[in-house]
Amino acid sequence: MELKNIPTISDYFFDRGDAYYMTEEYTKAIEDFTSVIALNPNHAKAYVFRGDAKDELGQSNEAIEDYLKALEINPTYGLAYYNLGVTKQRLKDKVGACDAFKKAVEAGYKEAESFAADCK
Repeated sequence: MELKNIPTISDYFFDRGDAYYMTEEYTKAIEDFTSVIALNPNHAKAYVFRGDAKDELGQSNEAIEDYLKALEINPTYGLAYYNLGVTKQRLKDKVGACDAFKKAVEAGYKEAESFAADCK
């Protein structure tokens, strides 16, 4: 018997955190993504999703920290660059936003192309 694709406790917390995020229960989402990170400190996607939830709660600087940690783990993570750009744009950091959008495009994240094109 082969034991592939057996869900782990980390998967459980990630999926539940995602569900909390989708239902706008951001504090609970943050708690679950934090549990994922405690179980697997190199889970870049958990950092990005936790950053998204923090950003929704107005914790933009903490969100940026999470996006940067995700990029430290995976320097080619296009979604992390894109979300970093969106947050920096909201904080009126045009240079930082444009840099992040350009890196998202370089990483193959097509959704960032129109944002990067607006950077001059």
